Amino acid sequence: MNFLFATNDAFVPGLITELYSIAKNNPGPHRAYVMYEALSARSTKQIEKACKASDFQLKFSPIVNNPFGGAEFSSLPRYYSQSINRLLPQNFVDSDVHKILYLDTDIVVNGDLSPFYNLDISYKALAAVAVRPDGKDGGPYDDYERGVYDLLKIKLPSGVNYFNSGVLLMNVDYFREITIDFYRNVLKEIKDQIVFCDQDILNAAFKENALRYVDRRYNCTFANNARLRKGEYQWVKKNVKILHFVVAKKPWQYGKYTNRLFHVYMHYYRLQNKPFSYLWKCGVWYCLKPFHFLMHCWRKGWSILLKKK
Repeated sequence: MNFLFATNDAFVPGLITELYSIAKNNPGPHRAYVMYEALSARSTKQIEKACKASDFQLKFSPIVNNPFGGAEFSSLPRYYSQSINRLLPQNFVDSDVHKILYLDTDIVVNGDLSPFYNLDISYKALAAVAVRPDGKDGGPYDDYERGVYDLLKIKLPSGVNYFNSGVLLMNVDYFREITIDFYRNVLKEIKDQIVFCDQDILNAAFKENALRYVDRRYNCTFANNARLRKGEYQWVKKNVKILHFVVAKKPWQYGKYTNRLFHVYMHYYRLQNKPFSYLWKCGVWYCLKPFHFLMHCWRKGWSILLKKK
């Protein structure tokens, strides 16, 4: 599989854990293209080490002469130079790449990606995981992401669902026919309606040319303050293939992140073979959340007793 990531130093911890999680559930070899505007030598070495351990062929793709760097784009709300450049993926991959899976770097991959990666998008620009306004996406719980419709200003045709751009299966051949002028024309029509920068631009630009895949398992978004409903944690662990930690606080910020889904992230962090760091981070998290520690002991005790019976 071909993967595209966009990162800076702050998101490198998430990217490294993500690489290990992909390799654990999707044996390689794979190719990883890493877009960046500035990376420290330390971050570069960490990414190289993770790719080598996870059977990824790595290529760093620096953002040079950022085509989205002008005021017309950089003045938009929630503008990030790394992520907006995914709108022109052909600038960062080799000429023999025809399809690529872009993933945000606040994700862990918790299962087989091949059903999503193998979608036929030969007649589309991309495939992305969309959410219905009613939150009904085939899973047992209404999707939290449906709340995005309360914030949207861009106008989508009736029956066209909005998608989160953190997971994008991109037809690179299609994008090779697109230039920055295409997005400038889109921007002229929706500039005053943009709330989510490049995500809104993608939704508006490819109304008819995006395969909007409604299945929460392949982009399950959770904010730190999202309350898990009864049984939802277990459902996520067993069924979700791509778990996406959206909004500001991230699970590698273990002193700030409070959601129980921290444990899913740490399950893959452990693959980095850093036992003392793993124990320290879990210990700090439990000290800050003593109730979760007591409940964990309670559940673990019952599971051991039931197994013995």
